[in-house]
Amino acid sequence: MTSDHGAHGGATSWAVDFAGDIPIWLAVALVAFWYWRAAHRVTKMHPSQRWPVRYGWCFGAGLSCLVVVTTGPIANAAMSIFAIHMAQHIILMMWATPLLVMGAPVLLALRALAPDSRRRWLVPLLRSSFFRFLTNPIVSWLVFAAVLMGVHFTPVMSSLMEAGLLGRYAEYALYLVAAFLYYYALLPGNPATNRVSPAARVFSLFLMMVPETMTGFFIYSANFTLFPYFAASAAAAGFDGIADQQLGGALMWSTSMIIDVAWIAVAVHEWFGSEGLKTRRLDIQIQREEAIRERETP
Repeated sequence: MTSDHGAHGGATSWAVDFAGDIPIWLAVALVAFWYWRAAHRVTKMHPSQRWPVRYGWCFGAGLSCLVVVTTGPIANAAMSIFAIHMAQHIILMMWATPLLVMGAPVLLALRALAPDSRRRWLVPLLRSSFFRFLTNPIVSWLVFAAVLMGVHFTPVMSSLMEAGLLGRYAEYALYLVAAFLYYYALLPGNPATNRVSPAARVFSLFLMMVPETMTGFFIYSANFTLFPYFAASAAAAGFDGIADQQLGGALMWSTSMIIDVAWIAVAVHEWFGSEGLKTRRLDIQIQREEAIRERETP
């Protein structure tokens, strides 16, 4: 794919770019195969502690969303139509990646690896100061917001688009890594040494609405071209580039809040579950203490 791809516009923008899609299909297939084999291994080694089906469904749904928006006609149209490109960003950062995190791939790797391999490299990596720093909820929040706003309010996006296929892959990787680091310690499933309280997780997810909605609002409100690459694509296709830009901003502005509410609901559900577990443990402790007092009473 070359930098003049957006000039095709119109109907040809929905064509399928097999050269650009094949590496992604192969990568997703390898990851899916690894996950299936690892889950099968864990279930076989521990029949009484089978790998939860819900984790597999979440991970599979995340991979499916990723494939839909990064390959085929949607991915090709996203290279020339800004509104579709923005929808692609939203799904990658705010829907597909959180689903992958909810699939607990790190926990699966810990349970599936041989003890020696687990102790030699994976556990030290997870306990390293570098990984703990990257997944710190404050740091990862800032990284997520910086990527989101930096790409859209600097020449980065146009530069990536002009870079063609490599720029496309780099953009996907940037969004996936930033989102994975952010959601890692906030959503349940994976081991995290720096996991904050349930209330802090809910607050962080709520606070993320600020850069997301503000990004969408400013793009929607702009009456001038923010993205020269997409403006040129719109002009070549014969449609209004400002209207396309405003539609993309409106999508970010509106849908990001709806998606964030869904993940906040997940965090709140986990919060209530943890409080219920604490209550049950306290009840058991009280019952044990009462039983001990009754035995000691003459």
